[in-house]
Amino acid sequence: MHPEHNIGRRLARARTILCQVSNEERGVAFVDAASHANRKAFVAVVVDKAGRVVNSATVRTTDPIIAEQVAIALALTMDEIEVIYSDSSAALRGFAKGTVSEDTLRILRGKDITHHLLSWFPAHLGQIKDSPPNLNEAAHEAARDLSNRTSPGMRSTSEGDNWEIPTTYNELTKHFYLSRRIFPPPHKNLSRPQALTLRLLQTRTYPTLKMLNIIYPELYPSNVCPHCGEIASLEHMLWQCTKFAHLPNITSARWEAAIRSSSLADQLWAVHQAREAAEGLSLSVPTWERPATQ
Repeated sequence: MHPEHNIGRRLARARTILCQVSNEERGVAFVDAASHANRKAFVAVVVDKAGRVVNSATVRTTDPIIAEQVAIALALTMDEIEVIYSDSSAALRGFAKGTVSEDTLRILRGKDITHHLLSWFPAHLGQIKDSPPNLNEAAHEAARDLSNRTSPGMRSTSEGDNWEIPTTYNELTKHFYLSRRIFPPPHKNLSRPQALTLRLLQTRTYPTLKMLNIIYPELYPSNVCPHCGEIASLEHMLWQCTKFAHLPNITSARWEAAIRSSSLADQLWAVHQAREAAEGLSLSVPTWERPATQ
């Protein structure tokens, strides 16, 4: 889940896990890693569900994924731990595929490892409202403190350098298309025709007299607005026509804000206004039925 574009899903997952952990009878650990100030080594830590550091180690590596795998390995060697949470999906994938690093294997070799549950926890959320204490943040802070302690007078650089790096095809493509997205998706409470209308407005392809006159000249012989005699383009139909002169809230800025908003109220306003404008020109549009209110 993208740290910027899927913040709601990340918060929901984190809140659910923390509530489960507070009632979990099995041993639970949260793990994390932080780089030393020289970036040539990492501190890996394990905290229990009380937020106490129960294991730690320093690993010489410049790869944060290896450091996160070492942190998981430390937790796996502890008899009382059965459930382990890490904020590194890449490190967890390494265990799932059996492709862990040499440093990780060195810790696990010769150990009697029983069944464990390894699970991903969203990183960098801080303390979450209406939720038990965020133990992932406790592990993160513990790792930072230990890395700072080993280098007197120097601060760790780990506050932003361990953000999850996209590595799979799915993660990479999502990263790029979500980063390039200009308009928000339709609100989940919009009907399918309403959502289609919003997308047509966002892409400036909503039916107009000017467009339909070009495509279906026999059905729409004129591209002139019947209210003022100007060419009925999208802009004209939605806010430039003189019939809107007495309505101060129907402006270009208001429309631009509405189609760029993720709010249900703003999106419904845009859909409703477009439908009213199309009905006034007898146009066939996706939301011929009147849009529902909130």
